[in-house]
Amino acid sequence: MDQKPDAAHSDQPPILIVDGDADYSAALAETLLRAGYEVHCVSTGEEAVEFARKRPPAAVILDVVLPGAAGYEICRELRDEHGEGLPIVFATGERTEPEIKCYEDRERDCCRDGGD
Repeated sequence: MDQKPDAAHSDQPPILIVDGDADYSAALAETLLRAGYEVHCVSTGEEAVEFARKRPPAAVILDVVLPGAAGYEICRELRDEHGEGLPIVFATGERTEPEIKCYEDRERDCCRDGGD
């Protein structure tokens, strides 16, 4: 779902929102639209990778828990194809301590070149 604030911003690369929760995506998209950003929402990691190949986004807001491939895997794919310069922000409703630890460890492993 492509959403544009107005015609003046139509040539900007969009912010890509990747989340299986349509209500969350819509609320986040509305906030970004009001701030003047173009937004594209998808619900799976595969859709995100496909969209980014066709139209590289300015930034990605990525859920950790997605249908199919996990957000960490999608992060790795996007980094491999678009490099370290693509800003990726993880957003998740998961709040348990083991998952936070896993998130911290896996973020170093799959989202940074060389795990520095």
